[in-house]
Amino acid sequence: MIENEQVKQIILDMFREEALLLSGLFTVYEVQDDFIWRVMKNLEILFQNAIRQIDNHGQTADNPVQLLLLT
Repeated sequence: MIENEQVKQIILDMFREEALLLSGLFTVYEVQDDFIWRVMKNLEILFQNAIRQIDNHGQTADNPVQLLLLT
């Protein structure tokens, strides 16, 4: 079983990679600052919601996706 803290770390790592990917794209292509701000803010909200779901569920699961889907 995967513990909640392990799932949180996996999700944090995934969101970090997504943020790096997006920042690379924003650097290569001309993108307005307002658009960048909105995308990153929405990414942060998604991350917080995922962590909140894990905290509220209070169980372990066989894989991280299963834990998110249980709520």
